[in-house]
Amino acid sequence: MPRRTMAWESRYDNTCVCSMDKRGVQSGERKRALAGVLIVVEGVNDMRRIRAFLDVDVYVLGSATRAGDSDLIGELQHLGTVYKRIILLLDPDVAGRQARNEIDRRVDGCWHAFIPVASAQSRVNKKYKDIGDVGVEHASSAAIQAAIRRSRKSRRENVFSREYLISHGVVAPMHQRGDNVTWRRELLCEYLGLGMCDGKQLLRQLNSYGFLPQDVEKGLQYANKIINSDIS
Repeated sequence: MPRRTMAWESRYDNTCVCSMDKRGVQSGERKRALAGVLIVVEGVNDMRRIRAFLDVDVYVLGSATRAGDSDLIGELQHLGTVYKRIILLLDPDVAGRQARNEIDRRVDGCWHAFIPVASAQSRVNKKYKDIGDVGVEHASSAAIQAAIRRSRKSRRENVFSREYLISHGVVAPMHQRGDNVTWRRELLCEYLGLGMCDGKQLLRQLNSYGFLPQDVEKGLQYANKIINSDIS
């Protein structure tokens, strides 16, 4: 049976990788588990990890720093008209957060999937990878599928406020320090898969990417458990 190929192809030989080759996003010959969905990841190893257990089309940025490339953005904007849903599944670190923000700002209708840092850390030393390195490629199939299942569309709603974050101990009132605020915020960001954020950045992520108060409450339970066990 001839290979089915979309008319569109990437201008980057190594940027867009999918089920068949390195030329562009193409449809697989098998029935896809996630038809009509395109998952965007940072690296080739992320794509390989996902395609080890899911039959789905994957777009590889090449690196998080290329998220602002105008040609790459143009390709994703076009693909937004081809696929029913584009899901950003990027590394839960600062570079991944910055790439997500840039793509979401310029590509309409993105959906967002997040993997907690603890579920995306390397457990062994590998070539070019150390124990503790963070990336989608290190996540289990269960963690990746859970992130995709919980993915949410971008929104611009003020569900959260600075006062909310202050009352929950992840942002300090003006000119105040202490009470493990920074540590608690870092642990919350790890749990939510956001990468490290300051207070303003955290507020923006929560209000932009579909998070709900119950998500934050679970993250705070995780953070406070670690803080309390360390203090005691």
